[in-house]
This record gives sequence, C-alpha cells and structure tokens, in this order.
Amino acid sequence: MPPEQAQACAALVVIGRLVKHHGLTAEEAATALAQHRRHETGPHTDLVAAEARAFLAEALGPLRAAPHNAKPQPPQRPT
Repeated sequence: MPPEQAQACAALVVIGRLVKHHGLTAEEAATALAQHRRHETGPHTDLVAAEARAFLAEALGPLRAAPHNAKPQPPQRPT
C-alpha cells in the first residue's frame, strides 16, 4: 500500500473514532485532523493525538502480548 493511501486510511480511522467516541460531526473531526497535521490548535486537536494513540495501543496490544521468543511453527499437513 502506498504511503499516501495508508495515510488516507489512517485519517478515516481517526475521524471515525472521533465521531464515535467523542460525538464530533464528521466535519468537526476532519477539521481537527487537518489542524493537527498543520500543527495548529483548535477545540478538538488534542483529541486527534489521543485517539491515534488509543488506536495504536489497541492494534499493537496483541503483538506486545505475544511471546518474543516463540518460534514459528511449520505448516501442518492435512490428515
């Protein structure tokens, strides 16, 4: 996936989380995200970073919980 596409997908995730978790409209959430990217402050820009951190924590949680010394298992043959 090209970086631009990944950034667009991440933006949609953050906007969706702002709408769902904080009751912002989609327009308010998109404005807050744009302001955050421009390093501006606005009424909701602090929520953008908080939601991005929360999303990453949720996504990376299972990876952090996995044992680091586990060896990959070879594929099982059907019986």
